[in-house]
Amino acid sequence: MIDDDRRLGCQTKGSHLLVFDVEAGETDVRVEFGEVGDVSGRVTRADGGSLEETTVTAFGPEGSSWARVGKDGSYTIAGLSVGTYAVRATVKVDDKEWRGERLEVEVLPGAKTGGIDLTLT
Repeated sequence: MIDDDRRLGCQTKGSHLLVFDVEAGETDVRVEFGEVGDVSGRVTRADGGSLEETTVTAFGPEGSSWARVGKDGSYTIAGLSVGTYAVRATVKVDDKEWRGERLEVEVLPGAKTGGIDLTLT
């Protein structure tokens, strides 16, 4: 979709809107996106307690992304750049912070890296 003579916008999978400024008279615009992958798994607490408000964060080469844990403990962090990540789950209950972590989680292009399960202690 062309917004005006200088702006080009497109909707991507995942509902992200990308807008590019182009020079007047340009007839070719090339856009390249890096390859991405997903990380998923299940979070449990060592004491069997509630997972309400638990977040999982993936820390990697281009920053971090996070997701909330579902009622069943499952999570998915989608759209991660290819690389190696540390994946950490945290929740604070009363005055105690529960944490679980996996290091060296490899995200491959177009792959869904599953089974990254975390136990909060």
